[in-house]
Amino acid sequence: MPGRVSVEIRGADKLTDRLKQLRPAVKRGTRTAVEASGKAMRTGMRNLAPVRTGALRDSIDYELVNDGLTARAGPGDWIDYAIFQEFGTSRMPAQPYIRPVAEAERRLFPERVRMHVREEMDRRRGSRRSRW
Repeated sequence: MPGRVSVEIRGADKLTDRLKQLRPAVKRGTRTAVEASGKAMRTGMRNLAPVRTGALRDSIDYELVNDGLTARAGPGDWIDYAIFQEFGTSRMPAQPYIRPVAEAERRLFPERVRMHVREEMDRRRGSRRSRW
């Protein structure tokens, strides 16, 4: 048939197998990045939190959820005035300590993931003693 184009892809099965082998390394690297992000947010929020008694600052922590692929950081639930510190009231100006840290981490996170996944890939390559 005139005008017909045929394309043959060689090695697709091999590529698919390699990508499946990479999946665990990518997941480990991502988990490491998420944990590093949680720690960084905890530190940043503690550094920016207004301090009167230290209870708000000391309550700030992070937790990993979703099989380690999500980090939640912020003050403890028992600190009922945390929201007022962040957003202010009609009698008190806002003293943001969550939003600036979250915004900074939002910008840094993609590079953090790239770095940790790359480290996992390098570690994996080293253990196989061969280059892809």
